[in-house]
Amino acid sequence: MPNRAPSIVPESFGALKGVRVLSTGTHITGPYAAHLAADFGAEVIQVEPPGKGDPWRHEDYTWNGVNVSWVHDRRNAFYITLDLRKPEGRDVFLNNLIPQCDIWVENSKPGTYPAMGITDEAVKAKNPKIVIVHVSPFGQDGDPDYTQRSLSNLVMQAFGGLMYTTGEADQTPVSAPAHGGEKMVALFALWSMLAAYIHAERTGKGQVLDIAEYECINKITSGTMPMFFVDGAVRERAGNKAGAFQPYDTFMAKDGWLFIGAISVPIFRRSLSIVGLDPSDEKWSGAFSNPNSPEGQEFDGALRKWVGERTVADVVRILNENTIPCGPVNDPQQAAEDPHFKARKIHEEWNDDLVGKVKGVRPVPWFSKTPGKVWRGSVAVGHDNDAVLTKVAGLDRAKINGLKSKGVI
Repeated sequence: MPNRAPSIVPESFGALKGVRVLSTGTHITGPYAAHLAADFGAEVIQVEPPGKGDPWRHEDYTWNGVNVSWVHDRRNAFYITLDLRKPEGRDVFLNNLIPQCDIWVENSKPGTYPAMGITDEAVKAKNPKIVIVHVSPFGQDGDPDYTQRSLSNLVMQAFGGLMYTTGEADQTPVSAPAHGGEKMVALFALWSMLAAYIHAERTGKGQVLDIAEYECINKITSGTMPMFFVDGAVRERAGNKAGAFQPYDTFMAKDGWLFIGAISVPIFRRSLSIVGLDPSDEKWSGAFSNPNSPEGQEFDGALRKWVGERTVADVVRILNENTIPCGPVNDPQQAAEDPHFKARKIHEEWNDDLVGKVKGVRPVPWFSKTPGKVWRGSVAVGHDNDAVLTKVAGLDRAKINGLKSKGVI
């Protein structure tokens, strides 16, 4: 292996400084995992095909033709172009980039990279310590009828079992919005690739991670699978209600929605007092754990009436003063103007090469000693070709010019 090229991040910061991640994925899952690492100091090199780059740049809701999610989620990284379908591109990837990186993450159908001559064995031969992360809809192996299927965000949520449990009873199943399923998978990819990186640092041996998107989704359905395997029970949709206790649901006040979450008998008793019911009356003894009983429904009606006569702010204040968990259902404007959001400075501004000044969510969570930061916004296709290919890949100017002339970069 060649000597390690110095980091090209302008200023070292964060808990992941010194970690170099090579991302060749498109759209959301793989790149989002890599770019979360970039928020905490990892040197992330994102490879795009020459020309228009990743289609995700220009899809969905756009500002001047640039995807707003791209602007928000693709900051802090270096962007190069490289056509991996061409022998010259494959050569640069295997011989110049892979040996310099700690982690390689991609998201595609199984067989995509081997068809280009980029096998796990070829990658490990160039860098035995590298962590290879494959993110795919159904995994790298299994039932062949599944592994080559396409899987979008909502199909993944449906197939993995999350969508079945989400929504109101007896109504259409609904999805987690804002590409929630893909970003959940990206979090699995992030923690697992960092765990494998720690192992590689301790042992000198890398490994291959097989991240099947539907498996990640099935994992976060919590007790639904044990309920079925042990009791044969199928958890049905129940909206925001807990089902086994109350009050635990969304409620409509005079001027908006809020959520009340009572998770114990003492909290339930305080809720009774708030709406003018006697908590010592044996009538209510079973209403907490049996919301569908006549008494449970009577209490729910009384609480909804009490909430509906007041503003969100008044309900939130009164219930929290009585240690009853409650909070508003915030829209973006309400989140932006909320004093707690402001106090913790969760929203910050940065400059973006493509759209100018941007304000969004800072790197989260807080780190006391190695905080993340936004040091650059998103950039144009191939913006960092020269910097990465010379300083990291070690190519000279003649080689780079030759790659340009052949359309490899």
